[in-house]
Amino acid sequence: MEKRRAFILFLLIFASVLLHSQNQATCWHFGEGCSLNFGSVPPLAQSNPNINSLSACASISDKSGNLMFYTDGVSLWNADHEIVPGDYQLRGSQNINANSIFVPFPENDSLYLLFTIGKQEDSLNLYYHLINSNLNNYKGGIVYGKMLHKQVMNRITGYFNCNNGSYRIITQSADTALFYTYEIDLYGLDTNCIRSIAPGNLLPNIGYMKASPDGKKLLVPVNKANILASVYDIDSESGQLSKLFDLYRENLTYAFGCEFSPDGRFLYISTGGENYELLQFDLSSKNEIKVNESKTKITEGNVYGLQLSIDGKIYINCLNTPFLHVIHQPWKKGPDCEYESKAIELKGGTSQMGLPVFIQTWFYKPLFRMNGFCLGDTTDFQYETVIDHDSLLWKIFGSNGEIVSYKNKWKFSHIFEDTGRYHASLEVYHCQHTFRSEENFFVHPIPQIDLFTDTMVYTGQFEITLNASYDSIYWWIGSFGNTVELPVPGEYGVTVYKNACQASREFRLDFKGSQVFFPTAFSPNNDGVNDVFKPVVSGQIDCYQLLIFSRNGTQVFESNNIQDGWDGNMNGHIGKNNTYCWIARYCIDDGRERNKEMVKKGVVYLSR
Repeated sequence: MEKRRAFILFLLIFASVLLHSQNQATCWHFGEGCSLNFGSVPPLAQSNPNINSLSACASISDKSGNLMFYTDGVSLWNADHEIVPGDYQLRGSQNINANSIFVPFPENDSLYLLFTIGKQEDSLNLYYHLINSNLNNYKGGIVYGKMLHKQVMNRITGYFNCNNGSYRIITQSADTALFYTYEIDLYGLDTNCIRSIAPGNLLPNIGYMKASPDGKKLLVPVNKANILASVYDIDSESGQLSKLFDLYRENLTYAFGCEFSPDGRFLYISTGGENYELLQFDLSSKNEIKVNESKTKITEGNVYGLQLSIDGKIYINCLNTPFLHVIHQPWKKGPDCEYESKAIELKGGTSQMGLPVFIQTWFYKPLFRMNGFCLGDTTDFQYETVIDHDSLLWKIFGSNGEIVSYKNKWKFSHIFEDTGRYHASLEVYHCQHTFRSEENFFVHPIPQIDLFTDTMVYTGQFEITLNASYDSIYWWIGSFGNTVELPVPGEYGVTVYKNACQASREFRLDFKGSQVFFPTAFSPNNDGVNDVFKPVVSGQIDCYQLLIFSRNGTQVFESNNIQDGWDGNMNGHIGKNNTYCWIARYCIDDGRERNKEMVKKGVVYLSR
């Protein structure tokens, strides 16, 4: 097909390929007087009296993160918050969810295309406008504007195409079941669109449309019959769209805001109608049933437009309030995504229904996983995101600078030589973009168990107590806690846990002196095993007395001979299965004192 170009680049100063940076989405202007700058952490909130947008708006910064232009679809402002001059109206309408998007030229830092969707007579039309930032003493000017397509819907999104280094924007026909995809490369705008089959008979003009940050998927609200929205596959070469699966809806609930996680695995949709909710879907399976079964309600109530940011978080409109909600870790499943209500206060502004529309590729985030943070153990690093990549660069930093770096390794392992705080970074270079992900972590010491030696001699004591500073303690006899009762001599072990690190210790317990241990149950059924209730004794025991009582306080047994035990009979009658109380008095040699008088009480269960 012969390509028709809207214009040829002029004043092309840079001959080399320039990297496209996510910094172009640094500055946001939206809502009623709202401004956010993501060049700081947390983002800096300021007021902007120019902007008054119910839902539709767009912003663009340069590759260093400095504001260039912003619009509500009707007016265009520059970095000095002045109207950008030009002889052509933007024609955008504020009765539209997504009415505008900026597209920078792939190899020119001064030229931008602004696409707007505006109403003319009874039709919504797609327009484009050429902006040159060098005009008017570098404050910018509109060179010209033209209509690109008639009768479209109020939806527009864009992504960067890795195959040929071009940008693509997608909108949807209003009168035919088609998607229109337009391409912008270093030569300009190709006015011949790529046409794909779109869902027919959908509820028009409700809900945003979003491409995934990796440029592989498209979410389209449908809001008809039992379909909430549809997810499409984007062919990276041809730009053709093909449906993957539908997301089901309940009752008259409709999809409004939508956004992907930075890695494209999870999809978030805010709903309206009968249910005002924020939903999450796991797209890791392409099976329609499994994707719908993964639906998780994150919250409900005042949630509207959704937009990713360069910090990897998703920001959400909280209508008619000075706040935005935030999903802090949208790449995690369910509640682990860390939704926070009213997390960002908008200084001097009011949130409305929409946030700025951007090229979605600027929000891609390479995710990596780390395992093993104990000194002496292997720490594993693995690149998690499935997007194709041209090169990878890992760097690990400690308190004294860089420790190690690896190139083009999908995963690697490292053994740290000291404890402390470390920093891991991963740079992914792909299709002229450099994406970076960073994470701080700690390497912890192995916990020490130094309360006892390998062989201990206890004299009249039954308990061992460890330091309570451990996160948890497990004794190999099956009990937890920092204190344990060890009844008889023998081999024992303990495992302690601290900061996800563990240590184990085996030891032997030898008793010196006399010890008495009473069992908690016996079974007088004449099988030769545990037929009689009496103590287990080591060493010399004197002045012995054992009394046993029923639950109503009646004495059922008495003995002054440690060799005599209770056989479960009471006055010649067979005792019933039940719990009985006992009290024992005796004198022992505990290794420090001879004839030390002891008193013990307890209960025993009789089971025939």
